[in-house]
Parts: sequence; structure tokens; C-alpha cells
Amino acid sequence: MTAPAHPGLDLPGLTSLRAAAALLVLLYHLTFWGVLDVPGTDAGYAGVGLFFVLSGFVLTWSARPGQSHAGFLWRRFARIYPNHLVTFVAAVVFCLAVGALVTPGLVVADLLLVQAWSPSGETAMSINNVAWSLSCEAAFYVAFPFLLRGLTALRPTPRTTVALAAVAAPLVVGLVWPGLAPWFYHLPLTRAPEFVLGIVAALAVQEGWRPRVGPTVGGILVLGAVVLAGLLAPGTLGTGTLVVTAGLAVPFALLVAAFAAHDLDGPRGWTAHPWLVLAGAVSYAFYLVHELVVRGFVVLGGTGPVAAAGVLLLASAGAYGLYRLVEVPSRRRLLGFRRRDSARRYPAS
Repeated sequence: MTAPAHPGLDLPGLTSLRAAAALLVLLYHLTFWGVLDVPGTDAGYAGVGLFFVLSGFVLTWSARPGQSHAGFLWRRFARIYPNHLVTFVAAVVFCLAVGALVTPGLVVADLLLVQAWSPSGETAMSINNVAWSLSCEAAFYVAFPFLLRGLTALRPTPRTTVALAAVAAPLVVGLVWPGLAPWFYHLPLTRAPEFVLGIVAALAVQEGWRPRVGPTVGGILVLGAVVLAGLLAPGTLGTGTLVVTAGLAVPFALLVAAFAAHDLDGPRGWTAHPWLVLAGAVSYAFYLVHELVVRGFVVLGGTGPVAAAGVLLLASAGAYGLYRLVEVPSRRRLLGFRRRDSARRYPAS
């Protein structure tokens, strides 16, 4: 696994940006489930696309020359699976309690993180609905070393052309055959261009390219684009979803690059505020927890601003507990297990 040399600095602004992506998805689900009607949040599902772009960028930025594919996959497993397993069990209990569909096939697909490969939205977004994106991420992780090697071998212009062409494919499908959007929206192959765009953006920043706008202006512009998309293409995962997600991929990539460049080139400001960085660190747990909390409030009949505030507080508390009690210690143990296993197999001479 190779990538151009980079400064080796951490990028706290990108961690903070994860919190914004999670908040977009929360606002979308509050609207989707009828807890709160917030105009312009119908496109909040695009926050998942921001996660995909961030994933490609961060993995490229932190790529270790010479790291084995197996070692990379184990690190990603240690990062995502413990939280997934815990929230999956909680989701099964919830679904059984409220009479939602749980079948052996869905259980196996969700546990193996292959549910998003089904064109059926009911299969892809079953049990803990949001875990479909982890299914996409798992596919991206398998492909990442090959994607990074191939994209690094290209010069900047053809590399960017490849990424833009990949993003254009689902955009064209969404414009020409809008009725296919519900079948294609969640497929890993459909969402891979966002991940690829993140890789290309990271390589460009590593090679010295910088976007012309900073994180504040860029954030305002992108937020405006998301709100506008929600107003122009209202509805929940309808025919406009491919157009919205593909159309926002490039703005998301530019925003991620702007946050990274700000961390690298100037004094770190609000994007690196400790509270925002903490919120970003907890965002993965929050993402997995929040819709279960929303669905719980719906079952209890909770709607309106007070219910939405309750969702935010309860999901935040649950996410922080999951982060501190499961994610961090499990990751440490799993990574330590691999190091100990390697030491036993290859003792120092």
C-alpha cells in the first residue's frame, strides 16, 4: 500500500466535519420519521456521501507504505465492527419488540455486512437501517489498496478525470432513468465514486493543491447546496436521490480538502475546537445509535421540537457511552491481539 509522502500531521478539522455529516443525517431522519418537519432537510441523507468522501480522504492520508492488505483490513474491522455488533443486537431486540421484519437471511446479511449488495431497499436498510452504509464501507476497504495504487500511478489531470467520470455515471443514471434511483442508491458500486473522489482529493492535497475557499465559506456554500437540494427534490429517498448524492459529491470533496488545508497551512481555529473534535470522534457511534432512538420516540408517539431535543440528548448520551465503553476499548484490544499474534509468529531473533 503506497501513497505520496505527506506531512504526517493529524487533521482534527476532518474529525470535526464528521459531526456535521452525522447531524445532517439526524435532521433527515427526524423529518423522515415525522418527529420534526424541518424545511430543506429532505436531502440530509447526503450526509452519508460526506462520510464516504471523508473515508476515502482519511484512509489515503493515513496510508502506511508497506502495510499489508490483511493488516489494513484488520485495523478497519477493529474500527467499525464492535459498534456495529452492539447496535445490531440492540436493533434486533427493538425490531422484535415492535414487530418489524427480522429474518435469518437479514440477520446473516447484516452481520456479514453484505446487505447493501441487494437491490432491494428493504434488505439493504433492514434491522439497524443505517448499517447499509457500513456494508458499502466494507466493500471500499477491500478495494482500497488497489484503488490507491492505481490512482497514485496516474498523473493529476487523468486521475481527476477518472474520479469525475465515476461521479458522473450515477448522475446520468439519475437524470435519464430516475425511477431506478431507489434500486441503485445504496449499492456499493453506486456509492464508490464518492469514496474514490475522497482518495483523489487527498492525493491532490498531498501534492500541494489547495482549494480557493476556506472551511467557513466552503461550509456555508455546501450547507446552502444541501438545503437547496432538499427544497428542489423533496421526498424521502425518492427518484432524485442519485442526482442529489452525485451532484453534491464534488462540493463535499472540495469542502473536505478545505478543512484539511486549513489544518495544514494555517493556525487551527474553530474547526479544531476540542468539543467539535470530540463530537466528530463520537460521530460513528452516534450515526449507528441515532435512528434507533428516533424510531423509539416514534413508537412512543413523541413528535415536535421537545421530542427532537430528546432524541438529540438521548442519542448523544448513548453514542458517548458506546464510544467510551465499546469502540475505544474493543479497538485497542483487537489491535493489541494482532500485534501479540504477530510477535508470537515472528519473534525477534
